Amino acid sequence: MNVASQRLGSIDLAVSHARRLLEKNADLAAEQAGEILNVHPGHPTARLILGAAHRRAGRLQAALDVLDALTAEFPHSAPAHLELGVACFEYGRSAEAEAALHRAVQLNPASPDGWRLLADCLDARGDAAGADAARARYLKAANHDPRLRAAAAALVENNLPVADALLCAHLDAHPTDVAALRMRAEVAGRLRRYADAEELLERCLTLAPSFDAARHNLAVVLNRAAKPAAALPHVVQLLGREPENPGYLNLKAAILANMGDYRGSIETYRGVLGRYPHQPKVWMSLGHALKTEGRQEESVAAYRRAISMEATALPVLVICLGIVLAFAPTSIYPFYTHQPHFWGLSAVEDQNMAGLVMALEQSIVMGIALVYLFYKMLSESESDAQRAERYEVV
Repeated sequence: MNVASQRLGSIDLAVSHARRLLEKNADLAAEQAGEILNVHPGHPTARLILGAAHRRAGRLQAALDVLDALTAEFPHSAPAHLELGVACFEYGRSAEAEAALHRAVQLNPASPDGWRLLADCLDARGDAAGADAARARYLKAANHDPRLRAAAAALVENNLPVADALLCAHLDAHPTDVAALRMRAEVAGRLRRYADAEELLERCLTLAPSFDAARHNLAVVLNRAAKPAAALPHVVQLLGREPENPGYLNLKAAILANMGDYRGSIETYRGVLGRYPHQPKVWMSLGHALKTEGRQEESVAAYRRAISMEATALPVLVICLGIVLAFAPTSIYPFYTHQPHFWGLSAVEDQNMAGLVMALEQSIVMGIALVYLFYKMLSESESDAQRAERYEVV
């Protein structure tokens, strides 16, 4: 290894150390960056760390001096424009902050921080529509944000304490991160802390009014918290955007039923089933609404439809095969035609008897299963419907 490569390796290690210090102690990070610049004047990453360290330590003018010069020298550096935008925003230079952040997301459209900070900047300027559009872009970029992946994985595994701790730490650093707010609301919802979930989702919608997933979650939370009248306007707003969305329509029907409007609920359920007829849970919910409305025969018919869809296909196929064997006029399997006959039965008669046994046996099995399924669905369908409304993790 020659001297030049050793020096390069030493500088890279020093820069990595400065990055780590930046997350813990801004003054030490600035000192480390300064030492790097003494050895390697003009090092762009060291200058970026120095500017960020000055900003975090509250030395905004010093940060601006470093970052203005850095972006002028490196106009295609998205991280430099991003850091300059934050410094300008904190200094009160809103127009310059907006310009720098626009440039940062232009250079790197996949930057979650860039879109989130631009939305905050536009909010402060009173441009609600622009902020909403920026947050929509942020939500798209946040799906790939590695800082939220660990929390998302914990949610998938239902490891709620870990997910909550990760999200709390993230929101302490980024309190306007609407994706993280929604994820934390999911944690609260799973723990049945509906008041906390409601507060977090309201915060989401204050920051991003067009965040439809958060609005849907809020409607679900309000309905579960016995506030259907408060939930209904949110669903109506969602249906204004997507009038044929079956999830929104199903939630509307459930809300109407909780408000006592069973006729409206039945009409909505029937509308969903007219377009999506193979939904056993919706048929079961329709059966509940019809039963409460006193329409017993229609209720039983709806329950039967639900049960028929929950049955597995294999027993049905076995029954069908048994019927075919029972009524076939000739032997379907020629091999048995030339085998010894027992109890005086011909090959065809033996086949017919076997088919009847198959059909009867599977009918008994299916009958028991259907009775069990009926009572299970009848007693648990409402809680199943609530679970079906569970949030979407990004």
